[in-house]
Amino acid sequence: MSPGNATLSLPVSSSRQGEKFFLLREEEKLVEVEERPTSPRGAATMDFSALNEALAYKSYDKIADLLDTLMLQVASEGVAFHEEWPYVIHLLGHIYINDINNARFLWKKIPLAVKENQPEVAAVWKIGQRLWMKDYGGVHEAIREFNWSPQSQAIVAAFSG
Repeated sequence: MSPGNATLSLPVSSSRQGEKFFLLREEEKLVEVEERPTSPRGAATMDFSALNEALAYKSYDKIADLLDTLMLQVASEGVAFHEEWPYVIHLLGHIYINDINNARFLWKKIPLAVKENQPEVAAVWKIGQRLWMKDYGGVHEAIREFNWSPQSQAIVAAFSG
């Protein structure tokens, strides 16, 4: 698969073994159906393969939409996702495409425990706050003063370099 052909999984039916998903390419053509395992309670597990592919190909402009869609999907299925959700990458995805308004709404949805226990989430939001106030010097300061994880460092470098 080429870097520009990210896929998105959409559930179409479920059974005891798993759920069937149509995989959609960017051009929105149905290309294949595949079985995905479900958790013991019957709820679909989170599939971050499209996110991992976007990160691998440095398609950072796709991250926010991929994660917004996946968040709606897992929330509608009743999957408890807050503990495992990649909030840092999700916020950075919105910042990368200069969608500060949706980054702000995402920040408001993040549980307080996550904000307090994951310092990188707060560090990303500090960048978002500075962008919201158009304090571009403060953006660069916020980027420099945090020791970013390897996964987020690549995205931060992509929009700050």
